[in-house]
Amino acid sequence: IRQIMEEEKIYTLKSSICFSSQSSFTRIIDIPSDLSINEAFNYVIDPSSPLQIPIPINKTDFDITATNITYINSNKQEFRKYFLTSIPKKSMNVVLEMLKEAGLDIITAEIGYTCQLRLLSNYIQRLKNNEYIIILELLNEFTQVIITDSSGPISVNRITSIRNYTSSEDENLIDSKNKDNNKKSPDESNQYMELSELDLKVLVKETKREINSVFKKNNLEGKLSLYLIGKNSEHPNLTNLMGKALKMPSYLISPANAIGVDNCNFDPKLISEKSLGRLVGLGLGLMNDNELISKETSINKLDILEKYVPKKSATFNSRNVYDKQETRDSSVGMNIPIDQKKQATELKTENRTD
Repeated sequence: IRQIMEEEKIYTLKSSICFSSQSSFTRIIDIPSDLSINEAFNYVIDPSSPLQIPIPINKTDFDITATNITYINSNKQEFRKYFLTSIPKKSMNVVLEMLKEAGLDIITAEIGYTCQLRLLSNYIQRLKNNEYIIILELLNEFTQVIITDSSGPISVNRITSIRNYTSSEDENLIDSKNKDNNKKSPDESNQYMELSELDLKVLVKETKREINSVFKKNNLEGKLSLYLIGKNSEHPNLTNLMGKALKMPSYLISPANAIGVDNCNFDPKLISEKSLGRLVGLGLGLMNDNELISKETSINKLDILEKYVPKKSATFNSRNVYDKQETRDSSVGMNIPIDQKKQATELKTENRTD
């Protein structure tokens, strides 16, 4: 690290780090509503509390964030749902030791999803009751799906990825490898094929399944909007395809134009702007929260590159977020509800008997 800093003439003694979401454990937990935040922390680490967490919480560095979701249990006690995020202390200590060896002090430590959420601070802060945002970070290996309300995240999960988009950084890497192997570079521009509904079938299905799961577990209802980010969000027409498939407003985010960012200088031939989301969000974490919230009634739309807005936004609830026949694979047979299939089978049996 120190060698790279010297080569690039970066002079600093402080740093911020971003852990990948894969290195963390996240879960919604239930804590009595009458507890203060300090009491809630003690409730989590208390081995005698009824919380069931499948990891040794005392061996992790963790944080909890209160959500807007509350419920009353069978004993008529009110509970509030908190979002738990934890990282093994061993992982944190290794990073701290590495930075110490490089002569750097750590200012902040973030998880990937918190950096992405910070890019949408303005939109999240303006959410009303029963309004939710879904962020799809489209990466090569997987797609990270984040569901949040105005209080913060209520779910972070990984689902399938889509076909990789060959950006300028990929083309440069391919050219470099071909030169090393004395091969001619193919013309990538003539080989690109636009995404179709079929290409997104699995992603749409798993996104619907994730929404169904979160809404049913937490007994939610309301309106949803979708925000796309990540390297593979560069596919043309992706915003329209996803918006139509999920039946909700959809937007493509520009990290370089997020509120709080003045000038973002980078070489698009070396890295894609959509790949800068976590880095930009990490940098915004050094600012005060009120500096990330626009006081204007209309939000700066420069951070929205594309959008799809249906004529009528649907309202979803825990009973019919998406019908079962929509989330079931329709590649085989017809999408007939189970009861109708049973009736049809019985009718065929009667006809054969006659």
